[in-house]
Amino acid sequence: HDGWLTEHGTGGCVSIQISCDQVLNHVGSCFCGKGNYIQNLGKNLVALEESMEDLMAMREDLLQKVQIAEDGGLLRLHQIKVWLTRVVTIENQFKDLKNVGSVELQRRLKISNVEVFFEVVAQPIKPVLVEERPIQPTIVGHEAMLKKAWRYLMDDEVRIMGLYGMGGVGKTTLLTQINNRFCDSNYEVDIIIWVVVSSDLQICKIQEEVGDKIGFKGVEWNRKRQNQKAVDILNFLKRKRFVLLLDDIWRKVELFEIGIPNPTRENKKQSSIYHSVYRRMCEMEVQCLTTNDAWDLFQKKVGQTTLASHPDILKIAIKVAEKCCGLPLALNVIGETMACKRTTQEWNHAYSYDNLHGEQVKSCFLYCSLLPEDCQIYKEGLIEYWIGEGFIDEKEGRERALNQGYEIIGTLVRACLLLEEGSNKSFVKMHDVIREMTLWITSDLGKNKEICIVQAGISLCEVPKVKEWRTVERMSLMNNEIEDISGSPDCPELRTLFFQKSGLSNISSDFFRFMPRLVVLDLSRNPRLCNLPEQISELERLPIGLYELTTIIRLNLEWMRRLESISGISNLSNINLMKELELLEHLEVLTVDIRSSLVVEQLINSPRLMRCIQMEIEIDWTTSSWNRSSTTPCFSNLGKVIMKYCDGLKDLTWLLFAPNLTYLVVDNSEQVEDIITEEKFLSSSIIIIPFMKLEYLHLSHLPKLMSIYRRPLPFPCLREIQVNNCPKLRKIPLDSNSGVASKELVIKFVEKEWMERIEWEDEATKQHFLPMSQEANW
Repeated sequence: HDGWLTEHGTGGCVSIQISCDQVLNHVGSCFCGKGNYIQNLGKNLVALEESMEDLMAMREDLLQKVQIAEDGGLLRLHQIKVWLTRVVTIENQFKDLKNVGSVELQRRLKISNVEVFFEVVAQPIKPVLVEERPIQPTIVGHEAMLKKAWRYLMDDEVRIMGLYGMGGVGKTTLLTQINNRFCDSNYEVDIIIWVVVSSDLQICKIQEEVGDKIGFKGVEWNRKRQNQKAVDILNFLKRKRFVLLLDDIWRKVELFEIGIPNPTRENKKQSSIYHSVYRRMCEMEVQCLTTNDAWDLFQKKVGQTTLASHPDILKIAIKVAEKCCGLPLALNVIGETMACKRTTQEWNHAYSYDNLHGEQVKSCFLYCSLLPEDCQIYKEGLIEYWIGEGFIDEKEGRERALNQGYEIIGTLVRACLLLEEGSNKSFVKMHDVIREMTLWITSDLGKNKEICIVQAGISLCEVPKVKEWRTVERMSLMNNEIEDISGSPDCPELRTLFFQKSGLSNISSDFFRFMPRLVVLDLSRNPRLCNLPEQISELERLPIGLYELTTIIRLNLEWMRRLESISGISNLSNINLMKELELLEHLEVLTVDIRSSLVVEQLINSPRLMRCIQMEIEIDWTTSSWNRSSTTPCFSNLGKVIMKYCDGLKDLTWLLFAPNLTYLVVDNSEQVEDIITEEKFLSSSIIIIPFMKLEYLHLSHLPKLMSIYRRPLPFPCLREIQVNNCPKLRKIPLDSNSGVASKELVIKFVEKEWMERIEWEDEATKQHFLPMSQEANW
């Protein structure tokens, strides 16, 4: 019972040659030789059972190989289906045969003969090569643009065409109309391929979509390298009349890398059509609708029933449509939203942005568009940017400024311009449609697209070319792959520059030289940023020229843990870094990761810098000890501390001077014995109750930790304590009055044995907190 399996071509058929005809003939003959089998009924029934077992094994082997072929994207042949059905029939006959007596057996015996030979068990699923795409029923104002694009495509000299225009103007809709027009049988096209490229352009993903369309799939295809797939696609398409439509392009696409043949005059039916936001790779601009077309579209979206529901609604609707300035996205979204609104009060708030009171709130709202699409925005971080830009005045105190920021966020949330996110609603998010409209408003309704340049999270490898740097006011290039920044652009109006998480490894010495008004600079989360030799994997110094930033208010240096010097200010070592930072006389906010405990000492000795430190401090891989006690509370703005691998620290008594600390993590620090030592605490002349605002405490892998604090603490805000692998910690500073205000305090632990050894302050404390303890799995 031998068999073999081969695969022909990339998306070809699977062949199986299997000698199962003998078995079927043997089984079938049992139902053919009537007289002979009646005479030797007992012996032949045994032989029949053996043959049936062979047949069932053959069926299972065949099914297994067919399943493998189907998993590879192939389709089971009808011959296979028929054969398997016949096997089931024989199986049922055999079962009946065993269940009847010899007389009944003679009556039921019938002639049956089955022969089989299968060379092919599966074939490729025939792809749908020309497919109409769904499109919204209400399309207004595209007729002229469609005619123009079609006329362009039908020109024998044109083989590649591009569409460009602002977000929401209708590029994808027009591309869909072109796709569907090619589906008309009057046009001789073999294949129409639609691919959504999106901002994170990846050749392999485009090849997958193209391959799926033309029938290249399965395990063997997926295993091929990019260049091999390109050859397969090229060899297939070069003989075909195809149309390739690429939607949502953000940067240049090299067709040869995908395997797309270059359309030629000899093959007039090969075309590539792009939809992009960039003019430099395209030929035809998709423009906003005319006033009449815009009003026509808006009426259809709202509906005549709503427009006629009140005499004043029609007047208001005309004004709302005008404010959309012909942008189809805005007309569609607002029109559909207002379709069910039947009161003038609701219509007066139709265009939420215009109903925001004051330029301050509007400016804060527009600023949100600098963040990437689908990005969760940390509320307090957003407020920091607003303060840095000057939208919120901090002269009357930081707390008041923060409160004002939260009030503005609340206004935007109530206007449905921002959505709250996260379990504790500490984040907000801007809907993609709202973000597109915001960018449009920021660009002076599309008239000046370089006022605010936002190319965040689109996998850029270099700083984009800007026609007129002198007009740029804000630029966001965060979440990209820009390794090197060179040149010295003249940006007299630039106020905000986002480069966080952009893969930076080098910034030229003169880049910041002509940015006199820059007030917000975010270089955080670029751990490879370095002006030294390539073998240095993390930042050693900030680029020469930073001293030109005399107006800088906010400087974010997170995740740059080897920061030693700001070259160009004083060229000093990290021991004097704080003095260099103090030279930035307008600095108000400093966010920095700290590697050395000596830096903590310097921070404590610099009250001005301590006022700048806020939100978060992270200390990592400390090798030196810190034994200083300060008598002045100075970490007044510090809210979050994460300490990991700090082998030189024995305690964290300095946390006494972080009265607003809400989040504390101490992890993998072998020498830590106490969180706060009572001896150092008593040496201070100031009476301080620690951790009055602490909400979360996580202690993990601290082999020498013996004490958090020697006496019970009130912990009025504490919600959660997590303890993992702290074998010497025997007591938690709690009593029956601790955590009363929060009423949610939970103790999470990993080792049951540790929890059983805890020494409680008294029985009342034990009875209170033990039921609130939970075993965790880390």
